[in-house]
Parts: sequence; structure tokens; C-alpha cells
Amino acid sequence: MFKFLAAFLLLFSSVTFAEPARWGMGLGFESRYQREVNPDLATAKNMPKEYLKVLMWPWAVVLEAGQESRRSSSGSLQVESQSVNVSLWGRYQFRQPTLWSPFVGGGVGTYLDQVNTSFEGSNDRSTGRRDFAGLNVGVTKTLWQNLLVEAEGRGSIVQDSQDLEFSALIRMGVEM
Repeated sequence: MFKFLAAFLLLFSSVTFAEPARWGMGLGFESRYQREVNPDLATAKNMPKEYLKVLMWPWAVVLEAGQESRRSSSGSLQVESQSVNVSLWGRYQFRQPTLWSPFVGGGVGTYLDQVNTSFEGSNDRSTGRRDFAGLNVGVTKTLWQNLLVEAEGRGSIVQDSQDLEFSALIRMGVEM
């Protein structure tokens, strides 16, 4: 893993490119349809995300983290679930970011899941991990030299799932 990270940083170092690296950070919102326990039911899931972006035009790398929580109960049964998402996405931008620039890329990540169930005084806690890989396409624009606006569509394959997961993401932040 260390060799991969070192090669990745060398490949994307600003020495490799003519322009200096630009950094960005901000907030995003991802919305996706995902199958639940019932295989016939797909529901919308929404997850706010924080991101950190490094742009060495025409390449960019985006590190994202997000968390979603759900709680349901029926009588003495209570279920609380929490999912933390961490992912790394690389992309190629076709134009300078001061213009509306389309991009394509791919990424990998993981969902760290925790479910707490209580029923009539007994408690059960389970944890799990679901890795994923995906492709993305979108547009990005930097307004007034520092305001970053992006829209993105993704298709991901999630571990232990038979379905392709599609999602839409919007981001706003600052770029320096």
C-alpha cells in the first residue's frame, strides 16, 4: 500500500506538471437509489459529504468523507444504523476549470457500517465494511477565481451487491 501511495504522489506531484497545484475543499451532497433488505424495494439515500481536492490540470484527485444515520422503531424493537463513507476519486478534466469543464474518472472507497438493534432489553451490535469501485462523469467550474461548483454522476459496484449503484452529486467549495 505504501508503494502505491508513494507512486501516486509522485505521479501527481506539481513537479510533473507545468502548472502549480491548486487545492480545494468544501461540502457536497450525494443522492442515490439503493436496495434495502427487501430486494423488491429501492429507496433514495442521501449523504452529505466533505471533500478535499487537488488539481494539477488536467488531472484532479478528490478525497471524500460522508456519514448517514437512520433510526426506526416499532413497539419494543429499535434499529439504529450508521454508515461512514470514505473514497478517493481521480479524474481527467477536458478544459481549464475557469470554463465549464467536463470530466471523466474513477474511484475506490469503502462504507463502514454499524447497526445497533434492541428488542425488549436485549441489545445486538454488528459492524461491517463494504468496498466499492466506480466511474464518474461531470462538469466543474471555478467562479470568481475561488468558488468551486461541480455536478457529477456516478456508477459504482459495491461489494456483496448484485446491482449497479447510480448516484448524483453536487459540490460547492473554495479553491486556492
